[in-house]
Amino acid sequence: MGTVLGFAPGRRNFLKGSLAGAAALLSSSGRATRGISSQPVVTTRTGKLQGSRSGLTFVFKGIPYGAPTAGNRFLPPRPAGAWSGTREALQYGALAVQGTRFDREYNRMLGGLFPPEVNDTSHSTIGSEECLFLNVWTSELGCDAKLPVMVWLHPGALSAWSGNALWTEGSNLAAKHGVVVVSLNHRLNIFGHLYLGELGGAKYAESGNVGLMDIVAALQWIQDNIGEFGGDAGNVTLFGQSGGASKVSLLLAMPPASGLFHKAIAMSGSAVRCRKPEMATRNTLEILRRLGINRHRLNELAQVPAPKLYAALAGSAVGAVAAGASLPCQPFVPDAPIFTAKVPMMIGTTHDELTYPPSDRPLPTVDFGGVRHSILATFPGVEESVATRAIDGYRTLHPGKSWHETYIGVATGVFRDDVMIQAETKAKQGQAPVFMYQFTWTSPAFPEYGSSHCFDVPFAFDNVDAAPQLYGADPDPRRYMLAEKMSKAWANFARSSNPNHPGLPHWDSYTVKRRATMIINYDCGLVNDPQSEDRKLFESIRSERLEAWWK
Repeated sequence: MGTVLGFAPGRRNFLKGSLAGAAALLSSSGRATRGISSQPVVTTRTGKLQGSRSGLTFVFKGIPYGAPTAGNRFLPPRPAGAWSGTREALQYGALAVQGTRFDREYNRMLGGLFPPEVNDTSHSTIGSEECLFLNVWTSELGCDAKLPVMVWLHPGALSAWSGNALWTEGSNLAAKHGVVVVSLNHRLNIFGHLYLGELGGAKYAESGNVGLMDIVAALQWIQDNIGEFGGDAGNVTLFGQSGGASKVSLLLAMPPASGLFHKAIAMSGSAVRCRKPEMATRNTLEILRRLGINRHRLNELAQVPAPKLYAALAGSAVGAVAAGASLPCQPFVPDAPIFTAKVPMMIGTTHDELTYPPSDRPLPTVDFGGVRHSILATFPGVEESVATRAIDGYRTLHPGKSWHETYIGVATGVFRDDVMIQAETKAKQGQAPVFMYQFTWTSPAFPEYGSSHCFDVPFAFDNVDAAPQLYGADPDPRRYMLAEKMSKAWANFARSSNPNHPGLPHWDSYTVKRRATMIINYDCGLVNDPQSEDRKLFESIRSERLEAWWK
């Protein structure tokens, strides 16, 4: 696999040269080599790129990895075209077409995780179909550096947001930990996942997964070009949070992605199953009805303006489909994918995943009926009888919890059970190590949300200063130590398939028998089978929950 067990020898020379203020050297081909320049230039297979410098990091933004998609709706991506001269790579590329929202509490808590354009409610939709762009952060250029490559897949389900976010800017991770960080944009929602395979035949066989196929195209671009940016194409790690973790999970089950990455980190969003073709087709027929398009005239979809096409979703959910050559089977149900059995994984959650702000998720405080209603709304497809068993079981285990706390506990338990399925099926293969963690840090500014979904992201990127709203009026200086511990573990895993480092207690790999889990907070510790009784409760309703989801 070509993993690197330490910094490349040239990295020390690079740091020494940067402190001396040396200018970059350019080879006769125009490729930047070791040193420092405010205008670094690299040569890719499609042309030269001029980036910029941020501290000790070279930054290249808005690099096209695929051709425009507007004339290629619902079809797999095509390679990017070449250009002449030197193209500036100084600005982020467009984000994918998506809706806008402004939720004051949500923005107050998580602003910086999603791009600010999302809050531009002067338009109902933002973004562009021309969205196949990626960004690169690296501390060294040139093919001899051989730095581990970490490819960030952004959150937002498979429907929103982008890789252009402040919390996930890659400079600190690249400079402090000797890795190359890549983020990217790709097609989302109806543009990336409207399944037409059963209606349109072979032409549209992959239509339900073209957003994921975009990521495959980006991974192929990395294989072809990342060496020029100091990266090792033989040591590529996918990592993502929430919807990004779902993408990581799905890519593990996609044959076209096999061999294009070598390790995977799924943060709070393990996807263990996706839609069946018949389910996706029913949803497509409803969208066609809203658009007034006959199922036998699918070519008319190409002429629908992007805002109108997005509006046709009208609350309907689209997502990955287990269909075609791109995703022929379910990701982790009943088993983990065979052809990626040797890919090591890190998998984890926060302690209190589903404590979203009230305007984004229903957080009832009233009675049993209110909790059940909210569970059914949060997890469409779960039957009332299953929700009732979960609530009754949780109340028996935690008789002192309020109804508000009961909802959070049950919702988080159901959410975490998918993470357990992924970890268990992967560990049972016995072909590669699995490392489990639970992030338990609570924001002093938002204590009512506990250790919420998304709070771990700035720590994983060593970007705590990008999220000042989380730390309150008197920030704890230990937040920097926590960021160092966590980001170094993530980078070490990318480097060597092992997250251990001197700042952590020894982190054993996960087995179904022991269930070793690293608790990540100011004080870290390895715990076997945390919240074991809760885990057993949600495991007891697992088969009914998964079966109900298919109906």
